[in-house]
Amino acid sequence: MSIHLKRVTRLALVGAGGFGTSGLVIGLAIAAAGRVDWKNSTDIWESMPIFLLPLFMLLAGAIGGAVLGFAIERRMGCIFAVLMGIAYFPGILLVGWILRWSDFVNYIPFTTLFGLMLGVLLGFTTGSWKKLLLLSVAGTIGGVVSGAVTYSIVSYEWYIVTLQGAIGGAFLGGALGLIKKEEGNNTGQTVR
Repeated sequence: MSIHLKRVTRLALVGAGGFGTSGLVIGLAIAAAGRVDWKNSTDIWESMPIFLLPLFMLLAGAIGGAVLGFAIERRMGCIFAVLMGIAYFPGILLVGWILRWSDFVNYIPFTTLFGLMLGVLLGFTTGSWKKLLLLSVAGTIGGVVSGAVTYSIVSYEWYIVTLQGAIGGAFLGGALGLIKKEEGNNTGQTVR
């Protein structure tokens, strides 16, 4: 296996683990808030005490961002943790509001928009429009795939969010691995 394929695979697995853990935190928080009718996603917003939701979203975002960022380098771990921690709660509220407003609440549109938002945020940290576009596309595809898989084969339970995070995180991690491969090729150096 080439060193580049190893890097992409490693970062995809790290992304899956980091954002899967984020999903686990959110899923357990929702499960702790009480039984939720997972087929009716509006119950999720009503079941959790209002003060706990931002706390769990901040924690979930920081975990996912930090794990993926530290796999690249220490400084990026801190940047990703702060960005994801700050973005998770307003991002989920914004995407939820948009989908409620359009009267089209469904897993696939939600995970697609959320994946796009995370990809754009990670892309801004790279300082390159090309990389921003790659991460945006990866986040969107990860969102579509995670929404389609969880909507079609998983029963409606708390662990669905873990699976969504793992799938979406794998796409974002793989895209970061491709970016690091390109950086290594451009400088002639080997990048972790």
